[in-house]
Amino acid sequence: MTGKDKADVSRDTNLLINKGLLKKNLNGDNAYRAKLILSEEGKKVTENLVVKISEAVRQVGLNTTEENRNNFCHVQLEQKALLMRRIA
Repeated sequence: MTGKDKADVSRDTNLLINKGLLKKNLNGDNAYRAKLILSEEGKKVTENLVVKISEAVRQVGLNTTEENRNNFCHVQLEQKALLMRRIA
């Protein structure tokens, strides 16, 4: 679905934990069953992203074609990947 394998997801998750955006609540001694929750900083970042994404989607939706909307979504996914690499 996301084009990422388990190792990618694990690296991205650990990166977000190390940056203080996610918290990991262990369920016993099994780290793979840990519950992930947003930290307060993670919530702030998420709220900011939602506002920016909503505005971008609104603007893209104005007088645009389906092809342009698809291109926009593709570019956004690539930008997310670049952002994750920069955070690392």
